[in-house]
Amino acid sequence: WEKALELVNLMMLSEVEPNTIAFNAAISACEKAGKWEDSLQVFSMMEQNNMQPNTISFNAVINACSRSGKWENALHLVSAMVQTRVEVDKITLNVAVGAYGRGSKWKEALELFGVMTQNKVQPDQMNFDAAISACEKAGEWEHALQLVSVLMQTRVEPSS
Repeated sequence: WEKALELVNLMMLSEVEPNTIAFNAAISACEKAGKWEDSLQVFSMMEQNNMQPNTISFNAVINACSRSGKWENALHLVSAMVQTRVEVDKITLNVAVGAYGRGSKWKEALELFGVMTQNKVQPDQMNFDAAISACEKAGEWEHALQLVSVLMQTRVEPSS
C-alpha cells in the first residue's frame, strides 16, 4: 500500500497524470492493508484532480471504512455515491448492509436488503450473509432465521 501511495504521489509531481485505474489501485491497496484513512485521502486526491470516482473507487473506500469499524463513514460514502449518480452494485449494497450491521443498525440493514429485492436486484450469498450477520450481532435471531428461510427458497447456496 505504501508503494501504491508513493507511485500516485510521484505521478502527481511529475508530468504523468494518474488516471482512474492508478487511483483505484492505490485505494484498493490501502483497503487491503486496513488503512481506511489513507484510502479516504487517495479518494479525496482523486476528486481534487477533477477525476470522477467510479463504482470501483467507491466500493474500495467504502469497504476500507466498513472493515475498520468506520461504518458511519462508509454509509456517508454510499449516500455520496447515490447523489453523484455513480452506479451502485451488489458489492456496494453488501458492504452497506454489513456496515449497518457493524453499527448495530439491524433494522436499517434489513431495510436496505428489502430495497434490493424491491428494485429487482437479486441478492446473492454475500448479501444474505451480511443481512443475517447484522441480525445475529443484534441478537435478532428470529429475523436471521427468516432470512435463512428466504435464502433456502431462493436456491442461493448459504455459506458455512
